[in-house]
Amino acid sequence: CSGGLCNFCRDLSNSGLSGEIPSSLANLSAIVT
Repeated sequence: CSGGLCNFCRDLSNSGLSGEIPSSLANLSAIVT
């Protein structure tokens, strides 16, 4: 996927908040773009 949401999800993962929330946002990003 591409766009700000992906970067946002990656930042969350880097911050240790990996899991369902970043994955869900990544999925939404993939759907929207």
